[in-house]
Amino acid sequence: MEIKKAGEDRELENKSFQQTVTDQRVTQEILTKALDKLKSFYAKKAALLQEQQSDSQTPPVAFTPLNKNAG
Repeated sequence: MEIKKAGEDRELENKSFQQTVTDQRVTQEILTKALDKLKSFYAKKAALLQEQQSDSQTPPVAFTPLNKNAG
């Protein structure tokens, strides 16, 4: 009787374990897709920021070249 009960318990535990593993795999897939989406979004945003920065790299005041002191 106890052997039958132990077998049933193991079967229920195995079903629970398999469901947990399946849930974890699905969660990993969802998180991977979300991460890929975020990477593509921020890659575009970083490219836009780099373009804007390259345009504003000129100094606001033009400097005159340095000459040696005549004295």
